[in-house]
Amino acid sequence: MEKKEFYYKFGGFGRWLWLSFTLLLAALAACCLIRWPICIYWGKMQIVLGVILVSFVLWGLMYLKKHRLAVIDENGITFDHCAPLAWKDIESAEDATAKCLFRKRGIIIVHPKEGTEYPYNPMQKFCMKSDFTAFSFPLYAMRAEDEAEVREILKEKGISFKDKS
Repeated sequence: MEKKEFYYKFGGFGRWLWLSFTLLLAALAACCLIRWPICIYWGKMQIVLGVILVSFVLWGLMYLKKHRLAVIDENGITFDHCAPLAWKDIESAEDATAKCLFRKRGIIIVHPKEGTEYPYNPMQKFCMKSDFTAFSFPLYAMRAEDEAEVREILKEKGISFKDKS
């Protein structure tokens, strides 16, 4: 099996709403500076320009940069940038829902076997107290083709699926 990387897919209406709002603020600031160039020395205008710049940078980091969700290879699964979880340490997988931004969203939870030694990072330890676990695929942030491929790989590796009731 070759190494397969999966990436988060962020998109939708919010993406363009954020960009439109930032562009509108930039246009308003530009009009103000064209009409009254002395405003550049006003502290509040410098703060507004800084906020606009930070908004553009964050938008670019969120939507233009690829964010790795998981890497699946012959050894196991590596979620985000955490330590890999070996295939021999996986007991089962489960279709479940998790609360995210006041909505229930679909996830696939991968359950490790009892007694598996794994070096959890602080974020994974925090996630263990929520609907998400340290080993979850967020289906709402993946392409449908990637979801189907993940399910197929898990089935090929003999990982049984169970539905959360």
